[in-house]
Amino acid sequence: MLFADNTSEVYNGAGLNAFLAGNENTFSLTNSTFENNHSAHYSAVHIVGLSSQGTVVVDNCTFFQNSAVDGAGGLTLYTANEPNDIKFTVKQCKFIENETMHFGGAMVIVTLTPASLTIEDCLYQGNKAEVSGGAVEIFTGKAEVGSAFRNCIMQGNESPLGAAISSYPFDSDFGAGSTDASFTFENCLIAENSGAGGTVYLKETGSFNFLNCTIANNEADGLVMDTPSIASIQNTILHNPGNTEYTPLTDNITFNSHGGNLIADASLAGLLTMGDKQGLDPFFVGGGDYHLTEGSPAWTLATPMA
Repeated sequence: MLFADNTSEVYNGAGLNAFLAGNENTFSLTNSTFENNHSAHYSAVHIVGLSSQGTVVVDNCTFFQNSAVDGAGGLTLYTANEPNDIKFTVKQCKFIENETMHFGGAMVIVTLTPASLTIEDCLYQGNKAEVSGGAVEIFTGKAEVGSAFRNCIMQGNESPLGAAISSYPFDSDFGAGSTDASFTFENCLIAENSGAGGTVYLKETGSFNFLNCTIANNEADGLVMDTPSIASIQNTILHNPGNTEYTPLTDNITFNSHGGNLIADASLAGLLTMGDKQGLDPFFVGGGDYHLTEGSPAWTLATPMA
């Protein structure tokens, strides 16, 4: 189904706005295209769970050249009002050339109440946010959240703060983001994004874990952390020539290496394990191909997953 050229001046969701309440909800959005929709607030598709339990699936959808003023040119997933336990799944979707004047060029995730999110096999390409989160903006509250991005590509996105990913508390009224919130990026490529404030920017978040990821050739520092944030890396490549791979803005942060990482500079000196290497080129195939050549020092680095 095609949703195109729609405009919302009052409500969120220029193409579709869904509110879930109560128990045993099931919402499925499949095989649809959202193109050139504009919202004066949030997103082409806006899905909210309010005191709700159930499942939401967005499968094989394309979000192309949508725009929004407040945030998320493409998709917003939002949970609020306890009790709430929503399981979101977004898979095999494409977010291309969406933009917003504020947060999350392609997607905004707001987790004010417990939720689980799985985003897998998705492409985020050429999206733009004027404030933060070129591809994805994650707003956290004081809630237990489990989220996994798997086998996703974030490429060619743009934002001044978090060229690809940005995360911080939804609102000062909710306090710092919950340390019970966990966001895992596994087997993801984050490349060729641009912005002055880091490729990944984290402030007052839960735990962000990068497993088997490649964060490379971005026109921004690799990982920027502000107080009090938590991050870990394992079997991950940080290679952003001309930029700093790790930038801590305060002392009140936690960073862990679980080994098998290849870091292009010495910005993580003292924080790495014996199973990591720094100051080396990973020797990608090149020309936009981020597979490793036969002589890459990363071939022998990988450590078993816990």
